[in-house]
Amino acid sequence: MDAAAALERLREISSQVRAAVIFERGGKVVGSTFADDQRAKDVAEEAEALLTEAEQRRDAGGEAAEFAQLEVALQGGSVFVVRDGDRLIA
Repeated sequence: MDAAAALERLREISSQVRAAVIFERGGKVVGSTFADDQRAKDVAEEAEALLTEAEQRRDAGGEAAEFAQLEVALQGGSVFVVRDGDRLIA
């Protein structure tokens, strides 16, 4: 399944998904629901930064495995970052 089809399927099965971006480590956007390419890149970079920060804080506690997913819940909504190897979706 290509990125566009995967994003469409994600939005079909979850009405709570307002926007999503599929990207590789380093922020290279593979596909997104954003009309603005710069916005997609910004979201990818921020999502990767969230994951990196969480892993660094966890590493301080002595664990070393990479996160498979991360959820940040705020009053206004949530951010999910899911990783499969070098590919991520947020």
